[in-house]
Amino acid sequence: MTVIDATSFRRTGFIPTGRDAQGIHPSRDSRFMYVSNRDSGSISVVDPVRLRVVSTWRIPGGGSPDVGGVSPGRELHVGYPAGTTRRSTRSPPSTGT
Repeated sequence: MTVIDATSFRRTGFIPTGRDAQGIHPSRDSRFMYVSNRDSGSISVVDPVRLRVVSTWRIPGGGSPDVGGVSPGRELHVGYPAGTTRRSTRSPPSTGT
């Protein structure tokens, strides 16, 4: 995942997530960002303040996340190649809210 300065639009860094990172979704409290890594079959949990991956979630059964999203109920949803959507077995990190 490339880090870009919002003022100059210049590349300022890189956060290694996974192969074919496709979607970036903020957590409801904006403390984390979820990056779907399609070819790696994983979701990277990124701390946007420290600019590093704090956890990597593997998709059960060898699935492939396709952009995904976070529901109001704090569930992370990922798409599978067959076009179905299943709820992940992992919940976003607890934020105390």
